[in-house]
Amino acid sequence: MMNSEQICGDCFYAPSSHSFKRIGDYYYCCPSSATKYYDIDGIEHHMRVELSKDNNRPWTLILDIQGYRLKHSPCINAIIKLSHTYCFKYLQQVIVINQNLLFKLKLNTSWYSLSKSIREKLFFDDTNRFSKLLQMTKQVYEIHD
Repeated sequence: MMNSEQICGDCFYAPSSHSFKRIGDYYYCCPSSATKYYDIDGIEHHMRVELSKDNNRPWTLILDIQGYRLKHSPCINAIIKLSHTYCFKYLQQVIVINQNLLFKLKLNTSWYSLSKSIREKLFFDDTNRFSKLLQMTKQVYEIHD
């Protein structure tokens, strides 16, 4: 039996509650695919639980903005809030894919809320090369699950 420090309770009963999961060597987050995108505390808890499983290994976040709307801002706010904590100590890079205008506006208004070390780790996939590679990787992991 897993305890609350090993699994997100919301996602145990409804796996699409929060969007933060491991795909291969990356962590993947797509705010528009989460049903509880407004749950900042729950998202924060979910991310902490998932990251604690890696025992302080370096990690990369893929932030998929496909379908992002203003109502998904709380998820981005949770990530910004966590960027100032130990959870992001081992973050190597944030790869932002499938950007849209609303996300760009959100990022511009939140830019200085992010720590300088996080801003320096942002990579924007404007050519969609990484996004296409990720789709292939996701398919491989779905086949093997």
